[in-house]
Amino acid sequence: FFFFFFFPSPKISPFFFFFFFSFPKNFPFFFFFFFLMIRRPPRSTLSSSSAASDVYKRQPYYQSLLCFDIAMTDMYPIQPPLCRFYSYGMRINPNLYDTGHVCLSLLGTWDGEAACEKWSPVNSVIAHIIQSMQALVLTKEPYYNEAGYDHFMGDPKAVKFSKQYNEDTALVRIRHMMAMADNPPVDWRREVQQHYTSIVPGIMRRLQAVVDGGQTPPDAAASSSSASGGSITADGIVLPATPGFIAALRYHLTLLRQQYVRITTQWKAKDAELKQMRKK
Repeated sequence: FFFFFFFPSPKISPFFFFFFFSFPKNFPFFFFFFFLMIRRPPRSTLSSSSAASDVYKRQPYYQSLLCFDIAMTDMYPIQPPLCRFYSYGMRINPNLYDTGHVCLSLLGTWDGEAACEKWSPVNSVIAHIIQSMQALVLTKEPYYNEAGYDHFMGDPKAVKFSKQYNEDTALVRIRHMMAMADNPPVDWRREVQQHYTSIVPGIMRRLQAVVDGGQTPPDAAASSSSASGGSITADGIVLPATPGFIAALRYHLTLLRQQYVRITTQWKAKDAELKQMRKK
């Protein structure tokens, strides 16, 4: 079961699903490949003050493309499926390890306290895993995902550490994005290329605005964040950003721009070559 989390573009709505089933012979796993692109509802359906309008924005994973493999063993649904994250050797979230391990009570990889947090052969389905990823893992302030850290929410030291974690995640996110563009999952090369080509320019523009002094463009306007005590951009950066982060972000954006020019040029040349071959 292979799926993408595409943290949404505000221009397109609402949900698109593409399924591919595979039943390998003499193999103990049933694979269910799934591609999910999540986009928030049209702007016209949301008031500017609606909490729903910020449900995906203002977090470090906004418009990110994250890939997972999920496999149902012969013990499914008695036991939860197996899950692996395409980490590219980076830890982008406390629940998503650099080894690809996914820490989630619903998967049985973390001890949930309440019964509803654990896998149930009767009530649990794959959709619950996806919903848990969205609601509990890919949050506005992932620092508090660490075990026990939520008890310190609001503490001045925790606020400082959470802000730093979001800044670190913003940098890791760029490196993760670049690694995926250079080596996308085999079955989803075209989707990764489309996402990278259409979404990355907007991400670069918003992050450059932070580098230029914390000024944010309209689609990245800051809002208050009760946990951080400051304002937070669409990409989860708490303002004012620290000087060290600004310097590191400037360097990362330079690398991302260089890659964008290089890799999009390669993709266009390859597409042109394929079109020529089809004509022949």
